[in-house]
Amino acid sequence: RLIALFLLLLSPACGRTVADGGEPAASGSDAGDAALSPSHVPSIHAAGFRSCSLDAKGAVACWGEQTNGIFKPPDPTYLDLAMSGLDVCALRVDSTLRCWPGDEGITPPGGTFRQVAAASWSACALDLGGHVLCWGKSNYGGTKAPPGVFKAISGRSEHYCALREPDGHPLCWGLNKWGQASPPDEELASVSAGNALSCGLRTTGTAVCWGLAL
Repeated sequence: RLIALFLLLLSPACGRTVADGGEPAASGSDAGDAALSPSHVPSIHAAGFRSCSLDAKGAVACWGEQTNGIFKPPDPTYLDLAMSGLDVCALRVDSTLRCWPGDEGITPPGGTFRQVAAASWSACALDLGGHVLCWGKSNYGGTKAPPGVFKAISGRSEHYCALREPDGHPLCWGLNKWGQASPPDEELASVSAGNALSCGLRTTGTAVCWGLAL
């Protein structure tokens, strides 16, 4: 039993996304289920009148109001995805980006990335070095990516929030009508941008929110 426990402790950790530091799965025909499953955490995403899920194998499933082929992902598997009002942007298994169906004119840039986020008519992504790159259109500066290195990013409506590397302090930009882009100056383990507010999870496990109080 002691030997089995020792081998378990030495084995790679499962359930890590690329954004958490896991290596992206290889692309092409060799990127099968075994390559995707150890590095991906299932997730559900919603925007407007539709939702999409990403399962443990990287397959996308969408439901709700159909819009111009949004339920037809161009690739069979992905590592991460984000939804705007009309488009889906996703991280391919080779760490490049793909957005569909293109109703909002969101054409992703070239390069390799580790996480993607989307707002109303724009999207942002973290490259492999942790730098933010944004594209699309925004009336409130949501596409003006801040300088620095970050380890996580989230977007919704007209603003984005990201966690700085290495201290985990949040930085938000874009629409700030209700204070949703004015985060507290404290370390967070994760962050999630909403329509009129944003929330984060502290390293102690408690939650903190800023913006419109309902």
